[in-house]
Amino acid sequence: MKNARLAAILNLIPFGYGYLYLGNYWIFGATFIAGVCTFLMGFVLGPVAIDWLLMTLFAKCGYTFTIWCPGERPIWSSIIILIVWLVPPIILLLITAKNAFNKAISPNTILDAPAKTQNSTTEEQIEEIAQDKTDDGD
Repeated sequence: MKNARLAAILNLIPFGYGYLYLGNYWIFGATFIAGVCTFLMGFVLGPVAIDWLLMTLFAKCGYTFTIWCPGERPIWSSIIILIVWLVPPIILLLITAKNAFNKAISPNTILDAPAKTQNSTTEEQIEEIAQDKTDDGD
């Protein structure tokens, strides 16, 4: 029996180590490759695309903050770039953590036995009611 919380916490570490803990080696490999790709995607979105967008909108001397205008890049643009860089890996981490948690829980649950509530009648109670009705009828 695997610990579901541990699997989810391990998947919050980049590259899907929770799947390795659960023994899902193919899913671990796919998540590892996807983790590397999301960091690269974040690098393209953050420092390249968002930086270009910010410098075309807010740079005073052309299309760059750094080469032609040294020291012009404001701190808020660096914060936006960092946030956008981290968004794709964080989305992958959250999705894989939830998935690893569900995969760890699924073998631990029994789906065959129906849940009994206090108000539902059992088979013995149904047989007693049927016997009482036949006894009252005689």
